[in-house]
Amino acid sequence: MDFQQILLNGADIIRMVDIFKQNIEHHNLNDYSVIYDVEKPLEIVFPFITYIVSFLTSDHRAFIGSLGLFYGFFYVNIMFYVLSKINISSKIVRFIFIANFIFLVHPYQFQAFRFWTATMIVVWAVLPFFFEGSPRRLVFLLLAFLLHNGMAIFIAILLVATVVNIFIGKPVLKLLYYLHLVLFVVFFVTGKEDIPFVSSFVGGGGGSSIGEGVNSRASVYLAKDEDVEIVVQEKSWFLVLSGRTLRIAFFLLSIVYFSHLFKTSSYIPLKDKFMLFLCVVADLIMNTEGYRFMVIGYMLFLAFSMVQMNFEEEKSRLIKLVFFLFLLNSFFHTVIEFRIFVEYLSVAIFIMPWFVLYFIEEHLSIYDLYKMLTGGA
Repeated sequence: MDFQQILLNGADIIRMVDIFKQNIEHHNLNDYSVIYDVEKPLEIVFPFITYIVSFLTSDHRAFIGSLGLFYGFFYVNIMFYVLSKINISSKIVRFIFIANFIFLVHPYQFQAFRFWTATMIVVWAVLPFFFEGSPRRLVFLLLAFLLHNGMAIFIAILLVATVVNIFIGKPVLKLLYYLHLVLFVVFFVTGKEDIPFVSSFVGGGGGSSIGEGVNSRASVYLAKDEDVEIVVQEKSWFLVLSGRTLRIAFFLLSIVYFSHLFKTSSYIPLKDKFMLFLCVVADLIMNTEGYRFMVIGYMLFLAFSMVQMNFEEEKSRLIKLVFFLFLLNSFFHTVIEFRIFVEYLSVAIFIMPWFVLYFIEEHLSIYDLYKMLTGGA
């Protein structure tokens, strides 16, 4: 990655580097105040990493690299895990699916370290649980929670789905499925973001720094998505279209996935019951800052589809058409995300070993090279 470009364009990473520099100024092993954040009292993983790295080096590039290493471990393992199980023989369809999967969450998203790394940990932990019934990695959900407390909503949905698993049959699941269809249409069309019963539930309590901290964070994620408003005001139509087509694409995928499931399966496994719960929650927070939590569902949905769906055996032309529309829509999103990604990828990666880049002060990103060659902006 181009360190200079990251620092120029990454608001989150700039704040993290500032925290890193503050840790260096303390340099006192007995001073734990830098680990505790009053606003995020339970999110101790990032401050702890910063605390440790600040004693090893004062170089901010090494600090950024350590965050990338932590994030990259989970990111890369998720990709290899899914690729090892993929069940798509068509090379074109497989390529489009893989491209979508890789760029649902960027390799460079470690900049916003807390949330996106916690997302990677969650997906990495639950994939073996759903596919192989192995619960060993679920303990890492605690690590994800301590990295970003917002992951509590995912853990709660998983616990509820697991507890009620044996009591829920097809009729209830179909009812939940129809509820998902209605909620998506209502919230997508109306843009409604106020959810009174949810707001009142998370807004109550308090009485302690931890309780108030958790409630304040929850209120942030139930607020209107300001980023979308900014994009709309700036008339960045391609970004608006990218986000909306992605939501529509996964909505269509959910229709195909669950319709196919209800038609062909007499027993609905836990992972699919969980996905239905997650779909309903995602519908409720669609137009709030909590939209980012939908990415977990997107990654799992795409992974399940890549592994389970067999296009060559599928007879329904309608299902094939919907899948094609999904791939087309989400591929549009992927192209835009790739365009953003190349702003941070150094040209030097193609002409020298990656570890040498650490010692180079000046970089040229792929996008900068493109602008130089084409004279574009």
